[in-house]
Amino acid sequence: MIAQQLRDRYPLFHLWHYSSVDYLKSKSQNKCSKRRLKILENIKDPKLKEISGWILETDGVLGYQENIIQEYINDIEKYALEQY
Repeated sequence: MIAQQLRDRYPLFHLWHYSSVDYLKSKSQNKCSKRRLKILENIKDPKLKEISGWILETDGVLGYQENIIQEYINDIEKYALEQY
């Protein structure tokens, strides 16, 4: 999982929209392959382990950041307005 690699390399890397609510909003019809499910079982980071647990509990249903793009846009707009 890319997020695990980023956390390993950059421990202060912020996981943005990685909550249970975000996962539910981002869910797709796609499921993990058996190979990817094995990878999820070996996640070490506590926050990512929580997310991988949700995926495993839903029989491998994946969530995609593209499905919550409006959440990211809203955050960026809010941050931009706060700066001015």
